[in-house]
This record gives sequence, structure tokens and C-alpha cells, in this order.
Amino acid sequence: LNYADAIFPVEDITVSSDYGWRSPPCDECSSDHRGVDFVPGRGAEIVAILDGLVVEAGVFGGYGTWVKLEHRVPSVENEGEFEIWETVYAHMITGSIPPEVGVGSIVRQGQLLGLVGSTGTSTGDHLHFEIMVNGEQLDPIPLMATYTRIIRFANGDERFLGYQ
Repeated sequence: LNYADAIFPVEDITVSSDYGWRSPPCDECSSDHRGVDFVPGRGAEIVAILDGLVVEAGVFGGYGTWVKLEHRVPSVENEGEFEIWETVYAHMITGSIPPEVGVGSIVRQGQLLGLVGSTGTSTGDHLHFEIMVNGEQLDPIPLMATYTRIIRFANGDERFLGYQ
């Protein structure tokens, strides 16, 4: 779970489209959804989940207005080594990226990156959020969650309720 002490990129973490295979919501949309779509409402603030380096910022194809950050996270498997995390924040309102969030800038955890919008290939206002760890695309929710909510029944059965 959240060994990096990352925070969620938006305050309201309601998800409209999970990571993984889905029925594409539009003709140009992917069926292999490589991120999570949060729907906190148009204009909601999007923040950096960790301290990081801005490696891309501007407009990029289907992502629309976007920011891509690179982070160094201590490895839990190899003491003294680091993982390279890359995070993508897409579909932001045009012009909402602050001037201090340019390529080569250092951002701090919780720093404003932009505002939720619907630029690029999008069916409505949302934040499309991705995480890559050492180049491998992963489901962001388990990496961001503090703990897993599971009900354990007297007969030994378990039911997954979600992440917090």
C-alpha cells in the first residue's frame, strides 16, 4: 500500500473510471484504461502527490492540458535504492497550470498543478491520473491508499470494501 506517503491529487476521490479494461466511453477513448479518472468537479484543484520534478507541462494530444512529474521513492524491497515514479495529471482547464510549474521546476507535495477540466480526448470534466513505477504502468489506487477495508466474517470469508 502507500509506502511512499503519497497524497491523493484531488480532495474528492470519487472515481468515474477505474484502471484496466473497460468499454470505451467515446470513439477515440481507450478500452485499456491506463489510469484512474477522478470526478471532483470542474475547477477543483489538482496537486502533486509527492515532491517531484516537472518533466512535461502543456498540451499533449488526447491528454489535453497536462503535467507529468518524476519522483524518487525509497524502495521497500532494496534498502538504500530508489524507485522512479512518474505521475500524469491530464485534461486540466486550459491556462490553469501555474507559471512556476514549468519543465525543470521542482514541485512540493500538495502544490497546485492545475484545475480539473475536460481538454483533449474527454467526455466531461475529470482528472485522468496515472502512475508508472520504474517504467511499469500500475493501478494508482492501491499505491495511494493508506489501508484496505475488508470485512471478515465469522465463517472465515472476506469481502473487499475498498481503499481509504
